[in-house]
Amino acid sequence: MPCARFPISGVFRPETARAGFCRAKGALRQGVDNCRHLPLDLLKVRLILPAMSFRSLLATLSILTLLLGKAAVAAPLSEPLKLSYDAYAGPFYVMSATVELVLEDGRYRIVTNGKTEGFAAWMFSWTNQTVSEGTRENGMLTPSRHRVESHWGDKDRRVRLRYEDKRPVVEELLPGSDGGRRDSVPENLVANTIDPLTMTASLVLGMAKGGACQGDFRVFDGRRRYDLAVIHGVTDDLEEESSSIYSGEAQSCSLRLNRIAGFWKKETKIAQPLQLPTLWMGRPGDNGPPVPVKFEAYSSYGTLRILLTRFEMGDEVVELEKD
Repeated sequence: MPCARFPISGVFRPETARAGFCRAKGALRQGVDNCRHLPLDLLKVRLILPAMSFRSLLATLSILTLLLGKAAVAAPLSEPLKLSYDAYAGPFYVMSATVELVLEDGRYRIVTNGKTEGFAAWMFSWTNQTVSEGTRENGMLTPSRHRVESHWGDKDRRVRLRYEDKRPVVEELLPGSDGGRRDSVPENLVANTIDPLTMTASLVLGMAKGGACQGDFRVFDGRRRYDLAVIHGVTDDLEEESSSIYSGEAQSCSLRLNRIAGFWKKETKIAQPLQLPTLWMGRPGDNGPPVPVKFEAYSSYGTLRILLTRFEMGDEVVELEKD
């Protein structure tokens, strides 16, 4: 991958980056006629996205799906609910994702699929699928299985969890724990935790009962253990924009993540948590539940946004027209 040639640091040196990028002949063959005239902003994104943006966007998409599940449980679904999202790092379109939620016969199943898009896909290939399933009774969700499969270039990453008495058991972790770079999660910290997607499903249930977008969750995803607090905000009127299907009234929710264990030991500028992460919940369908319609957060390198581009439930479809 060409970007491996460029060490990431807190200082961006545009001329050095441009010269190094120009030496990446494999990249030039993919359509860059004169790399020495590439915009510096484009080069900067070229360098930082692999290390910063995708980790943040992946975590964010997990939270979005989590919130989706809760909304859907609050308003029981007679049909599968399918959503699509586009993610942006600054002005650049970098990732797309789909979410499908199915509730039937006292069970739930949530599936998300994501991949790099636009300039990011040109840089390197990444795909991800996350699946959570379990039982539901009296509005409560109990996970039974959670798995993640990712392909980043030529590297595979997998996580498989099963649950026994509300305790996750790691069945597979690829690559395995690296005690030198990342803290392992002690066994005594994972009891009574849920996976990220089930967390989402559990949150929206509270919105339906009390109208508040709030909750405190103990989460373990197989590698990381963290607490997530969702705090009810104000009702906003989202303006119409070309990259989203939704505009109008939406409930804002602020997100606060407390890292417990399993995160990278070395703190760098690109590994810093997102600032002021905010989620907006709205109803794009006439009869459907509230779903995440927008996410926005800030980092040292600009704004990260995730926008709803498609809503489908039964015969009702709302879709963004793309060129």
